[in-house]
Amino acid sequence: MKWLAFTTVVVASLITLGYMAVVPPGVVWEARQPHCPSCRADINHYAKLCAACDRSLSWDSKEEECRWCLSKDDVQYLRDAYGDLILDGAKHVGLMGTFPEAYFRVMEQGACTFCAGLGKVSEGEADVTCPVCRGGKKCIGCEGDRELIVGDEDAHRTAQKRRVAWDRAKYRAGMTRRTMRKSALVDKDVEELTGYVEAEEIVDERGSPLLKRAQARAALAYEALEEARLSAVEVTSD
Repeated sequence: MKWLAFTTVVVASLITLGYMAVVPPGVVWEARQPHCPSCRADINHYAKLCAACDRSLSWDSKEEECRWCLSKDDVQYLRDAYGDLILDGAKHVGLMGTFPEAYFRVMEQGACTFCAGLGKVSEGEADVTCPVCRGGKKCIGCEGDRELIVGDEDAHRTAQKRRVAWDRAKYRAGMTRRTMRKSALVDKDVEELTGYVEAEEIVDERGSPLLKRAQARAALAYEALEEARLSAVEVTSD
């Protein structure tokens, strides 16, 4: 039996070495920057060879947790904080300013953090389609499942081409003093690039990354809750 075990180990080792020779080791990811698995040097996106040690590389995409939408814990915190304000008295709810009650009641993990998943936002007296998710209600980065793909070459290249096309369209519109159809390119990008980290490149009519706007809106929600809580404490103490 010993010779059988020895033979099995030798054969398995040879197969593994052969596989490694045919399939190069994959890149190592650190903070979305790819590194060589052998010498740990930074490498260019989608390079087949490491410039530092000249070893072959394979390029595998990986999944990471979405950082633009809310996690389950985030949602629970916001709802609890808002619920505490309601219990303290209805007059404190008005301290929320631009964040309506529906924002906190509808919000769930994976939702668009700009509209909280409502698909619309209030502007003055009217409700308009959310400028980030375009009424889709879900996070445009992960489509609500909170998983993103890093290092997908096709998505990355497509995002780069569309960013260039967007900049050119803005330049042409400025030179000819014509109004550009602001939403057409953005809507197409949102639809086709959802689920990829490269969707961060998507820009809106203001020239700002849509996902960054959504993230900033969520940060404002936290700030508004904290300000309302402090104001409620001051009113109660008076």
